[in-house]
Amino acid sequence: MQVKRVGIIGFGAIGQSILHAWPQAPLVGFRLTAVLVRPHQVAQARGSVPRDIAVTSNIDELLAL
Repeated sequence: MQVKRVGIIGFGAIGQSILHAWPQAPLVGFRLTAVLVRPHQVAQARGSVPRDIAVTSNIDELLAL
Protein backbone atom coordinates (compact mmCIF):
# COMPACT_ATOMS: atom_id res chain seq x y z
CA MET A 1 0.00 0.00 0.00
CA GLN A 2 1.27 3.46 -0.88
CA VAL A 3 1.34 5.89 2.03
CA LYS A 4 -0.51 9.13 1.33
CA ARG A 5 0.98 12.38 2.57
CA VAL A 6 -1.22 14.73 4.58
CA GLY A 7 -0.77 18.44 5.16
CA ILE A 8 -2.58 20.55 7.71
CA ILE A 9 -3.69 23.97 6.51
CA GLY A 10 -3.80 26.36 9.42
CA PHE A 11 -2.19 26.48 12.84
CA GLY A 12 -5.12 27.72 14.87
CA ALA A 13 -6.99 25.77 17.51
CA ILE A 14 -8.20 23.04 15.15
CA GLY A 15 -4.90 22.65 13.29
CA GLN A 16 -2.96 22.41 16.54
CA SER A 17 -5.47 19.90 17.95
CA ILE A 18 -5.05 17.66 14.90
CA LEU A 19 -1.28 18.02 15.07
CA HIS A 20 -1.15 16.98 18.73
CA ALA A 21 -3.68 14.15 18.35
CA TRP A 22 -2.02 12.59 15.27
CA PRO A 23 0.70 10.63 17.15
CA GLN A 24 -1.86 9.10 19.53
CA ALA A 25 -4.19 7.95 16.75
CA PRO A 26 -2.31 7.80 13.44
CA LEU A 27 -4.30 6.81 10.39
CA VAL A 28 -3.05 3.69 8.64
CA GLY A 29 -1.82 4.54 5.17
CA PHE A 30 -1.39 8.26 5.89
CA ARG A 31 1.63 10.27 7.05
CA LEU A 32 1.49 13.82 8.36
CA THR A 33 4.04 15.63 6.20
CA ALA A 34 3.57 19.37 6.57
CA VAL A 35 1.78 22.27 8.20
CA LEU A 36 0.86 25.45 6.33
CA VAL A 37 0.89 28.48 8.63
CA ARG A 38 0.62 32.24 8.34
CA PRO A 39 3.98 33.98 7.90
CA HIS A 40 3.98 35.37 11.45
CA GLN A 41 3.40 31.85 12.88
CA VAL A 42 6.39 30.11 11.27
CA ALA A 43 8.76 30.42 14.26
CA GLN A 44 6.08 29.38 16.76
CA ALA A 45 5.05 26.38 14.66
CA ARG A 46 8.64 25.22 14.11
CA GLY A 47 9.07 25.26 17.87
CA SER A 48 6.12 22.98 18.52
CA VAL A 49 5.94 20.76 15.42
CA PRO A 50 8.07 17.58 15.31
CA ARG A 51 11.17 18.00 13.14
CA ASP A 52 10.05 15.40 10.60
CA ILE A 53 7.04 17.58 9.70
CA ALA A 54 7.72 20.53 7.41
CA VAL A 55 6.45 23.98 8.39
CA THR A 56 5.82 26.50 5.62
CA SER A 57 3.86 29.64 4.92
CA ASN A 58 3.96 29.03 1.16
CA ILE A 59 1.18 27.00 -0.45
CA ASP A 60 3.41 26.04 -3.40
CA GLU A 61 5.99 24.56 -1.00
CA LEU A 62 3.25 22.60 0.76
CA LEU A 63 1.94 21.19 -2.49
CA ALA A 64 5.46 20.22 -3.61
CA LEU A 65 6.01 18.01 -0.57
